[in-house]
Amino acid sequence: MGLKLHNSTFREKIIEYAIAGGDYDKAIALAKEGIILDKTHAPGLVYNWNIYLLTAYEKTGNKQELTRLARTLFLKDSWGEARKDHYQLLKKQIPAQEWSSYVEGLIKEVKTKCGADYYLLAYIYIDEQRWKDLLQIVYDWPSFDRIREAEKYLFNIYPLQLAGMYRECILADMEHVSDRNHYRQVFEYIRRMIKLGAEEEAVELAEQLKKLYPRRRAMIEELAEVLKQ
Repeated sequence: MGLKLHNSTFREKIIEYAIAGGDYDKAIALAKEGIILDKTHAPGLVYNWNIYLLTAYEKTGNKQELTRLARTLFLKDSWGEARKDHYQLLKKQIPAQEWSSYVEGLIKEVKTKCGADYYLLAYIYIDEQRWKDLLQIVYDWPSFDRIREAEKYLFNIYPLQLAGMYRECILADMEHVSDRNHYRQVFEYIRRMIKLGAEEEAVELAEQLKKLYPRRRAMIEELAEVLKQ
């Protein structure tokens, strides 16, 4: 069996059989062995072995190891729905009265050890409804996509601030493009500014762009279309 366990598919089946049969120690041992075997050449498989470990720790009630591993996966090895799952799993393990200080520790670690990962911070701030903090990181790391995503949460709280960030992104973007199709894409965000209640600022931006780039006929025409609507 030792040689067969080098086959990841076979190892997965044995771990699943062990978990289904309640042999959690065996499942944990096989998953840990898989991590050692694959950590250099197959990091994707390492993530799978860690998920099996999480399952086994949950089944055995090993809260300490479950919390440690869920935190590690949330900070380093997850995305999308998996990231959400690991965060919510953490939330279940930490007593409610300790959660606030625990979150501060997570944020500190993201900022100092995880390369100030925007998406990790954004997830935390959204889940904890820390809207001022969310606004700040969008301001610190602006992009059209990030501002638009933040609108879902901040539209009614910080509309003019969001519009101002759109304005800065549009100005920066216009330095590098002169294509009509791109103008149309970017000027959708002028429409977003207007929907955010910044119609006056949108008109001022349009006038500023016309002064900055008076020879860009296509740009001026597209601006006119936006403001006409």
